[in-house]
Amino acid sequence: MSEIVVWCRDSADYFKRLTCRNVLKSSWDLLLTILSPIYSAPTFFIFAWFFFWTSQTLEKHWYRDAVGDSIGVPFGILTTTLSFILPLQAQAAVTRNKQSLDNYSAFCGDILALGWELLAFARDESTGDVSPQNDRKINDLFDLLFVLPTVVKLNFRDPDKLNLKKLYLVKRKNGKVVTDVGLQMPEYTQRRVGQRRNSLVSVTKIQQKFLNTNVGDDIKKLQTHMAGMEICEILFAKMYDLIAELETKGDTRKNMLTRTAERIYGSYGNMGNLDSYKLPKLYNYFLFVTLLLFVTLFPFSYGKENTIYILDVIGTNIYWHGVIVIYFFCGIDSVTKTIGNAYVPSAGATGFQTVGDTETKTNRALHAMYAHKEDLTGTGADYAVVVGPNVNMLHRRIYQ
Repeated sequence: MSEIVVWCRDSADYFKRLTCRNVLKSSWDLLLTILSPIYSAPTFFIFAWFFFWTSQTLEKHWYRDAVGDSIGVPFGILTTTLSFILPLQAQAAVTRNKQSLDNYSAFCGDILALGWELLAFARDESTGDVSPQNDRKINDLFDLLFVLPTVVKLNFRDPDKLNLKKLYLVKRKNGKVVTDVGLQMPEYTQRRVGQRRNSLVSVTKIQQKFLNTNVGDDIKKLQTHMAGMEICEILFAKMYDLIAELETKGDTRKNMLTRTAERIYGSYGNMGNLDSYKLPKLYNYFLFVTLLLFVTLFPFSYGKENTIYILDVIGTNIYWHGVIVIYFFCGIDSVTKTIGNAYVPSAGATGFQTVGDTETKTNRALHAMYAHKEDLTGTGADYAVVVGPNVNMLHRRIYQ
C-alpha cells in the first residue's frame, strides 16, 4: 500500500512539472543530444564535401566509369576498418568518462571525510572543547575545502582559465549562487546571533571570496614564493601544513587526518593520469583521411545490376543514405573526442554526465557541516552522519 502511495505522489509531482515550458525545454535538450555528435569542424567539412562531391558525381555521371567490383574491394576495406576502430575508441571514451567520475566522487568523498575528522579529532575528547588555535585552523581548512573541488574541476577543464580571484566559498555559476545551503540552524544559535533560520551561511560565507579569507591570503603569498607549481599543488601543500599545525593528543589522530589527506591527493593523481592522455595527432589525421576517402568512394559503391546503374535508379535518395552513414561514423568519432572529458561545463556536455553535480553536493555538505561545527565539536547535540561521495545532508535530532 505504501508503495502505491509513493508512486501516486511521484506521478502527481511529475505531471505538476509537466508545463509547456518544461516540455519545450526537454524537447530542445533531446534535439541537441541527437545532433551533438556532429557538432565539430571536421564533421561539418566531411558533410559539405559529401554533398558537393555527390552532386557533381550525379550531374556528370562519373559513377558510370567506376562501379562494381573495381570499387567494391577498397570501399569494403574502409567500411570494415571504420566499423571496427570507431566503436572501440568510443567504448574507451565511455570508460574514461566513468573513471573520471568515479575518481572525482572518491576525491569529494574523502574531502567530506576530512571535514568530519577535523571536527571529531581537533578537540579535547574529554570536554569537547576546541582550543582557539585549532578553531582557527579548522576555519582555514574548511575555507580551503570549500573551493578545492571547484579548483580541481577547473584545473582539469582548462588550467589557463583558472582564476582564483573569481572564486567564492559558495559555488556559483555565471555570478549566481548554485549551492542551495538551506540549513536549519539550531535554536540557540538563532537566539545568539539574532538571525532567522537559514541565515548562518548567508551572513558569513555566501558573499565571501576565497582570496579574501586568511587561507586565501596565504595562497596568494605561496603563489609568489612557489612559482612554477600548479595552483592545485599549492592548495594541497597548504592543506598538509594546516593539518600539521593542529594540536591533537598523541599522533594517532593527526596520522588519521594525514592519511585522509593522502587519499584526497591520491584521487587527484588518478584524475591527472586519466586527463594527461590525449589521442595522438597521428591517429586523428589518419581517421579523418579515412573518413574522407570513405565519403569520396560512397557514390561509386552502388555499382550496377543487370546492366542497370543503381545510382540511376535511386537518384537523389543517395543524399539521405549518405547522411545516415556519415552521422553514424562521424558521430562515433565525435563522441570519442567529447565524452572522455567529464570536467567540461554542463552547457557544453549535452547527453553525457559531468562532475558538476558532485561538486555542488560536496559544497552543500561542507557548508552544512561548517554551519553546525559548534554542535559537532561541542556538547549537547546528537547527530547521525553518513560519509560518502554523494553526501548532501546532515541529520539532526530535533531539540526537545
